[in-house]
Amino acid sequence: MKRKKKKNTQDLSMFLFSHEEMTGNEMPAPVVEQEDIPEPSVELQEEKRTIVPDTETIAHEVSYEIDSRILTKEMFFAIRHLKRLDVNQVRMLAMEMAIVWQNGENRRESYVLQSLPDMEFDYHQFIAYYYCSFNMVFPNMMDKLQLPYEKEFQNAMYDLGAQRGGVS
Repeated sequence: MKRKKKKNTQDLSMFLFSHEEMTGNEMPAPVVEQEDIPEPSVELQEEKRTIVPDTETIAHEVSYEIDSRILTKEMFFAIRHLKRLDVNQVRMLAMEMAIVWQNGENRRESYVLQSLPDMEFDYHQFIAYYYCSFNMVFPNMMDKLQLPYEKEFQNAMYDLGAQRGGVS
C-alpha cells in the first residue's frame, strides 16, 4: 500500500504578502463597481467650509537649551547602558527614536518609548540615547542625523575609557 504525501499547507494569516506577491506573480485586484453616490447638497458644502480664525490656533513652540556638560554625562550613562543590551534592541531603539525625532516630537518634556518601556527620558537623556544608539548601530549614517553633538559623544567615550583605566 502506497503512502500519500501530505500537502504542505502554510498558514498565510501572519504574512503581510502572499507567496505569489513575493515572487512577483501578482494576482490582479478585483474590480469593484462603485454605486452612484449622491452629491452633497449646497447646504452641506457650505457647512464644511467654515474657517477657523487664526486667533484660535495655539502654537506650542518651546525651545530647550542643550547644556554640554549635562549631555556629556547623559551620553556616558547611555553608552554604559546600551553596551549591555542586545544589538537588535539597540537597533530598534535607534530607529524608534529616529522616528520620534523626525516626526517633530522632539520638544517634549518627557519621552516613553516602546523599545525601553521601563524608562522615561527627559530632553537631554533622549538626545543622548538617540545619538549614542544611532552611533553604535549605524556609525556610517551619523551625518544623516544632523546633530552637532560629536564633541560631547567623544568626551563621554573618553570618560568611559578613563573609568576603565584606559581610553577605548
